[in-house]
Parts: sequence; C-alpha cells; structure tokens
Amino acid sequence: FYKRIVNSGGLTLEFKTDAERFGFDYYFPVICSWDTIDVYVNGEMVASTEVHDLVEYQKRHKGHVDFTLPAGKNKKVCMYFPCESTMFIKNLVIDGSYSAVKKDKKPKVLWLGDSITQGYGSHLGSYTYVHVANRILDWDVLNQGIGGYGFYTPILTKLDYNPDKIVVAFGTNDKLLPEFKDNVERFVEKLTAMYKDVPVYLVTPVWRPDMTGIIEAREHITYVGSKYKNVTVIDGAQLLPPAKPYLADVVHPNALGCEYYGRNLASVLKCKKA
Repeated sequence: FYKRIVNSGGLTLEFKTDAERFGFDYYFPVICSWDTIDVYVNGEMVASTEVHDLVEYQKRHKGHVDFTLPAGKNKKVCMYFPCESTMFIKNLVIDGSYSAVKKDKKPKVLWLGDSITQGYGSHLGSYTYVHVANRILDWDVLNQGIGGYGFYTPILTKLDYNPDKIVVAFGTNDKLLPEFKDNVERFVEKLTAMYKDVPVYLVTPVWRPDMTGIIEAREHITYVGSKYKNVTVIDGAQLLPPAKPYLADVVHPNALGCEYYGRNLASVLKCKKA
C-alpha cells in the first residue's frame, strides 16, 4: 500500500471561463486505481474520461487530452483529478479568457482518513464522499486520506495549512488491534492539542458486511470524543445504507455509496452549523 501515501486524493483544478474547449498534456508516473478525470460546469458533470482509456489503450503514460465545454460566459469549471494516482499536467490550452476561482473567504477544512476518505472504490474522480459533501458545503478542502491508515499518532504533524475545521474518519482498518483504544485516546488528545479550539468532527466507521469490531469501535470513538469540548462525534451508521449494492467490495463505498455517504454527512454537518 505504500504507493497510496504519495498519490493524491481530492485535487481539483477550478477556474471561470467563457471558453468552449480546454486541454493539457498529462503524465502518470504512478497509478493505483483506474479512476476518472471528471469535468463539471456550474456544478453539473459534462465530461468523464477514464485513466484506463488514456493510458492502457495507448500503451503509454503520457499524452494530451481535450475537453469540450458548453457555451456561455463566466462558467465555473471544476476538473477533478483521479484518486490514488499521481498525475502531472502542463501546457494548458484554452480557447478563451479564464481566471482562477478564489477561495480566500471559504472555511479551510482538513480531512483525515483512510482509503475511503482518499477515494478508493468510487472509480469516479468526482465521486469520493468528500467531493460529494463539498459540492454541497463549498469549503476549501485539503484531503489527507491515505489508504491503509488509522488512528496512528505519528501521522499528526503540523502542515502549512491552518484549518478552520477538521473531519476525521478512521477505525475501519485498525479496529481489531489490541492497542486500538489507546491509539484513539492518544490520537484525539494530540490532535486537539495541536489544533486548540478548532472544531473536530469524528466520523465513526460506516457499515460493511463484516461488522466484527465495528460496533465496539463506534462506541469507543464516541466515548473518547465526548471528553473534548471542541470534538463532535458523527454516527457513521447513519451515513451509508447497510446494503452491498452501495459497496465496490466488502469495505469501500462505490460511486452510489459515496453519493449517499457524502450527502448524508453534509446534511449532518450543516445541521451542526459546521
């Protein structure tokens, strides 16, 4: 799983334009999951290109791709990079004027989590649950989800990023470790010490077919979170329907599951005036 540490989750390219076409050269040095590059205009998907089509069929990891945009002035374009891959772009070509989307006044929100947060399983670059939630919340998001991770205190290091809020979603990978309870205690203690007075939202593990240890993990995370005034626990049992069609495998939500997860989480956060 080491490649997932260096691969992205949650990256977007956002701009306003009157153009009807844009494109760029790309290079994929590392690919962990065959996801998509998705393009949205004013909140609606207008294009989706599979990384598999760009790379596998052409038998090369670099090339050029173009996207067509609908007509109109001052369109807000958001391109979602694929998850769990490293994608470099250069030589942007656009047939009109454009300007960057400014997010100076939006809440800066740090997301910490495992592969579900990073985006594995959706196979659509724009349909991680973080992206789905953020299309509703409209935050300035930094997604630090990493496949295989859990409540491991050493990952908590100061970033060049000062969040206004923090969302944490661990527990699925490490729930059966003998030291799980101690790990949760130490993690939350260090996190709240690093980010004093910053609201923290602890999301307990969502449903999966094998619920061994999940209920106990939810209960302990809830207990630990209740000890800190700036920590709010969100019940993962309310976020994802308990049915296999919402999963890509036995753990990770697929695009449909991420849609439910993200929308339900956004509703909870809005109700809590996050």
